[in-house]
Amino acid sequence: AEETAKMSSSSTPAIDQFQRCVVDFPSERSLLVCACAGSGKSTTLALRVKSLLDAGMPASRVLVLTFSTKSRADLLSKIERAVPPPAELPAVNTYHARALACLRQAGCTSTVMEPRVARKEMKAVLLDLGLLNESPGDGRQQSRSAVRAALAVVAKAKAGSGGALSAEERDILRAYNCALAAKGLIDFDDMVPMATEAIDAGACAMPNGNYLHVLLDEAQDTSGSQLAFLQRLAPRSSTVVTCVGDADQSIYGFRGSQPDMLTRLTAAFGCMPLILPTNYRCASSILNLAKSLIEGSPLREHLPLLSAPRAAAGEVMVIQKVDRQAEIEAICREVLATQERSAGGREATHSIALLCRLRVDCLALRRALKEYGVACVQAEKGEDGGGGVGGDGGGSTAATVSLAWLRLVVEPKDDLSFLACVAAPSRAGFGGGEASPGIRYLRSLAASKSNGQRSVCLLVAAIHAARKGWP
Repeated sequence: AEETAKMSSSSTPAIDQFQRCVVDFPSERSLLVCACAGSGKSTTLALRVKSLLDAGMPASRVLVLTFSTKSRADLLSKIERAVPPPAELPAVNTYHARALACLRQAGCTSTVMEPRVARKEMKAVLLDLGLLNESPGDGRQQSRSAVRAALAVVAKAKAGSGGALSAEERDILRAYNCALAAKGLIDFDDMVPMATEAIDAGACAMPNGNYLHVLLDEAQDTSGSQLAFLQRLAPRSSTVVTCVGDADQSIYGFRGSQPDMLTRLTAAFGCMPLILPTNYRCASSILNLAKSLIEGSPLREHLPLLSAPRAAAGEVMVIQKVDRQAEIEAICREVLATQERSAGGREATHSIALLCRLRVDCLALRRALKEYGVACVQAEKGEDGGGGVGGDGGGSTAATVSLAWLRLVVEPKDDLSFLACVAAPSRAGFGGGEASPGIRYLRSLAASKSNGQRSVCLLVAAIHAARKGWP
């Protein structure tokens, strides 16, 4: 686990000396915490919130900001455990949720586009400007690539970190913004800079006056436009900030975050630097390998990496094979050997994670493991769509289930796809027993389609029947 100890509603977790320095740091001083991976930073941030509230600061004057809905939910759950009822909790928002609230307060009624709508609008803009080739074959792939590249340029420009634009890029940005304005739309990247403008224009007043304390998680991923927004939410003259981040974990460069952002935050708010250097997540051998890979980078701000006092030694092996197939077979043999070394094979399997760079590699590895008799489970997906071995990656639940059905038609022995299909609630419904639309649909499909589909459909219908106790 990332944290040194799990929280409970009745006790405060044990924390190390570095975490204690952060929690007890004077509330009137701004603070920048450089925290390595696995250092328990979210637990420490939650306890910092508790410390501020215990000192008498009103929860309504405290704001906690983070970057994604998943990290918000995780941080909020830790704050709830650190500050049990009936105590009032501070607002915990993503940057974009806070920005959208400001826009709505300022009277903005524009609709925030989904990514697929943004791609459609950009494609239309590029076609109007004569910058897109829609010819069949390779032209279609080039079209998709051109749309993605144009949206990336727009995102960085709106984030305030794209640098000087070429004349063509300025034309694209201008035409894209005009197209959205004409339809009453804004995109994901519009919200933060527009909210900043609303505050500057006096159209959006801060709730309860200015916040007294703003806490920022994942500070390394802050973009230029988000920094400007943060400075409006937390004026240096009246608001204290606590920023927690790790430049080694910066993942939002495509959205405009910059390598020197922690230094810029320190200068903007006059932060005192502290560190959380102890990794409680990894075996010491893994941590040493990571140190050897990253410590030589001239772009890296120095942060010591320490192993936890009682960390396991662990083992790192590098296996190099002549081709991908040989590599897959070596992985399968190593998984089997790990199972055999353990007295409980099932527990050993559940303690193994397999990570691949490409989704197609996940699928190939999953098929190979099945041939070796190793069952796989799919890792829990985050909001960014990360899947386990054979995971579907990003996309909506409907798209994921549709792809699972298609894979089952091609490969009826695909266990994970089958489980995805069975677990998904059906739009047709299975609530009416044998006469339900869902069962009728599956049986009609099974009667009219190929043997592969027939087997899949009958099996799904049988499982639903067994779950409901139908004959």
